[in-house]
Amino acid sequence: MNPNSKLVSKVDITNDCILYTLGKVYQTSGPTQSPTNFGLGKGFTFQINSIATNDPMAKLIISKAEKALAGQFPQRAVVISIVGQHAQGFPKTTLDPRLYLNVNTPFSALICGVQGSGKSHSASVILEGCLSVERRVGTLPKPLAGLCLHYDRGSVNYPCKSAYLGLPATRAQLGVNSTSSVPVTVLVLPTCLETMRKIYKPLTIVKVMPFYLSTSNLNPSRMLTLMGFNDSVIIPSYLQRAMTILRTMGADRFDYGGKLLAIIPLNPAKECSYKMRIEMLDSYLINQKSVNVSSYFKPGHLVIVDPCDPFPNSSLVIALFEIIVGLFVEQSMETGKIVLEKAHKYLNLDPRSARFTDLMTSLIRQQRHFGIRTIILTQEPTVVSDALLDLVSFLVLHRFDSPTWIKHLSKHISVDQD
Repeated sequence: MNPNSKLVSKVDITNDCILYTLGKVYQTSGPTQSPTNFGLGKGFTFQINSIATNDPMAKLIISKAEKALAGQFPQRAVVISIVGQHAQGFPKTTLDPRLYLNVNTPFSALICGVQGSGKSHSASVILEGCLSVERRVGTLPKPLAGLCLHYDRGSVNYPCKSAYLGLPATRAQLGVNSTSSVPVTVLVLPTCLETMRKIYKPLTIVKVMPFYLSTSNLNPSRMLTLMGFNDSVIIPSYLQRAMTILRTMGADRFDYGGKLLAIIPLNPAKECSYKMRIEMLDSYLINQKSVNVSSYFKPGHLVIVDPCDPFPNSSLVIALFEIIVGLFVEQSMETGKIVLEKAHKYLNLDPRSARFTDLMTSLIRQQRHFGIRTIILTQEPTVVSDALLDLVSFLVLHRFDSPTWIKHLSKHISVDQD
């Protein structure tokens, strides 16, 4: 590391919101260096190569850097206005308060804080920067495709806040004459379709559609998931025999059909249980009036999965999330994708949550391979696994007063312990 470098890990955003980054800042040490100053004061500069190529963790650039590196950051969006800096050797104010997010490369973020502190707003700002071509927000020649996983048992009668991105009047109310909006589709449980449409009715442009899968979306693993089985459950003998048949077919020759498992002889007791499982599976398969969920994945389009139900079942929610994330990752998309996961708080207590956490962790580990940006939204950081915290590119920490939360986060970020 350059002996004159300093690792900047903390920037104050507002009085109750702190953003941590991992960008390297270099101090000029001789006439041979010609770094560019980006509004951080005369003594400190960003080394361009460190941000653009050598330091994949430096995801955030300020407005001055935007002008200097426009060619290397073709997709960028304003996310925050800096009101103050508190880092040793840095001025308290910047020449330009705008902070940009580099949307062009995959990243992962964790947003946490107490209820009402602005987590959903921060997430929506990032989403808007990745999905909207509105020039006032940033530069986005190729919008990403968005997926939001929403599950909140405490507000089943309210729409997901990310759905408000579909309202064109929002910016007009702020005094900006703009009619652009993000197309939003909300996928809900087929049994709750009419109820959820009433909940989302005030958001007039937002489409609420039933969550239906095509048989082409199924494979043996997803089929068992929808039938309510997982690795931690002892699978009945009749289903084990069915799995044997599926294995002989092979993944590339898999074809689900109602008659496929009917060839297995069953006694009356097992047949009743078997039929119940098959009905669970069939209830999510496409019918003549429905559309395959994969067809909603488009550039600049946000798909929200909102499986709220009067009788909460976190195991079912996890199963649906696992399947929809898998389909989203498989979808061919040249422009890239972004996933917002807003269910960590409630899914953490379910025995199957470990499997879902492993899925999200794997997604972040391979984010460059899949071209995916991932945002995890949760109230308390202690429910997030250590592996996820170690992998995220940056954290957005809203107001909270718990020493335990601070101690937990300090183990995973580069920040002075005092």
